[in-house]
Formats: sequence, structure tokens, C-alpha cells
Amino acid sequence: MLNKLVSSLPFKLPTDYLDFLQKINGGEGFIDDEYIILWKAEELILFNNKYEVAEYTDDIFLIGSNGGGEAIAYDLKTMNIVFIPFIGMSRKYLIFKSKNFLEFINGN
Repeated sequence: MLNKLVSSLPFKLPTDYLDFLQKINGGEGFIDDEYIILWKAEELILFNNKYEVAEYTDDIFLIGSNGGGEAIAYDLKTMNIVFIPFIGMSRKYLIFKSKNFLEFINGN
């Protein structure tokens, strides 16, 4: 499934995130005091289409949710991990979370 995902995207996902998908493939729980849901590889394109991400911004790729109205995403311009609201999805509402995926899941 991971190979299908990688070959279908017009951009490259970072190696640390691809390693996570290969080894764990999604999950949910707390990072510090923030609850997160990270989607499985086979859900990523489906959910990005379902939430019509391309209609609102062409440089964000959703990878999960905080369960409270915000998506966890890659900012494709910087490859930073960001939060963005599902409703009112716009770059102006991006919240920077981390420089990379490993930093994010380690709570840095």
C-alpha cells in the first residue's frame, strides 16, 4: 500500500514519515497534552479528497487530526508539520507544530 501511495503523489513525503507508515501505519494517542490521530497510508488520499483539500489550498497534505476540528498536515512549501482547521481551511490559519515528523511525535 505504501508504494501505491508514494507513486500516486506529485510530491515526495519525508523519509521519517514514510518509515513511520511502513513500521506502524497510523495510530492515535497523546503527544504531551495533545491528542492526535495519524491516518493509515491507505486512508491518506481518501481523506485528503474527502476534505477537499485541493479546493482550498494546493500546498497542504493532511496526515491526521487532533480530534477537535483541526487537521495535522504537511505544509508542502516547507515540509513542516502544521495544524489547519477543517472548516475555513486556509494557509492564513496554519499553526506551526514542528520542523519534521520525528520531532512532532517526540513532542518537541
